[in-house]
Amino acid sequence: MLAKDTVICWTPDRPPFHDRPMAGTIMVTTAPLPQHDYGHMKTYGAVNLDWRQMDAYDRRQKLQRLFTQIIHKDCIPEIDARLALSVIDDILIDDLHSQQQDEDEV
Repeated sequence: MLAKDTVICWTPDRPPFHDRPMAGTIMVTTAPLPQHDYGHMKTYGAVNLDWRQMDAYDRRQKLQRLFTQIIHKDCIPEIDARLALSVIDDILIDDLHSQQQDEDEV
């Protein structure tokens, strides 16, 4: 799937989310999502107007910020995040770095 069509769904593994059934999990799918968003507490991607309006470069930069947030702030294991994001055909997942940085809040 292409980055412009993807929706990243995840549930942090930190308070107040750690007692949720999907805590610590991430998946990538396409829109439209079912009403329950697969049980995940956070989503970002093709369901957001700004994501759809970004060019490929800006979308890749946003994905980098999301990736580090998902790992560091939301406590999703890096290997799980990389595996989930590997379904995006036009992003080289190995090029995403895991160094903590100032992130956007999602």
